Amino acid sequence: MRRILMIGVLLVLFGAFVLPAYSAGGAWDAWLYDREFGRAVKVSHDGTSTITAMDFVLPGDPGVQYSSNIAVSYDGRPIAYTTSSPDGSTWRLRIYDTLTNTLTTNHPLPPNIYSGLD
Repeated sequence: MRRILMIGVLLVLFGAFVLPAYSAGGAWDAWLYDREFGRAVKVSHDGTSTITAMDFVLPGDPGVQYSSNIAVSYDGRPIAYTTSSPDGSTWRLRIYDTLTNTLTTNHPLPPNIYSGLD
């Protein structure tokens, strides 16, 4: 039993120190969100030394409160978020298309709803 355990430990050590390590390279995106102003910034890296940023102000009526979180699709095109009236009595689900810069959905939500975006 000790022999099998020792061989296992040696194989793990061999794998940790001898096998080459790989990291995820290439392109990546990161989203920064400011709920106070409904502003979303997409920071992208295309695998070269260039980093680009796209800045969006999510549409909302004057005085609305934006949700704590946003949901961004894999391709970064639609962004889903909720807004509420200043007193919190009415909520709306909104979906913004970053490619066309338009609000594609502006749907009222029922009262007392819990949203995973809050």
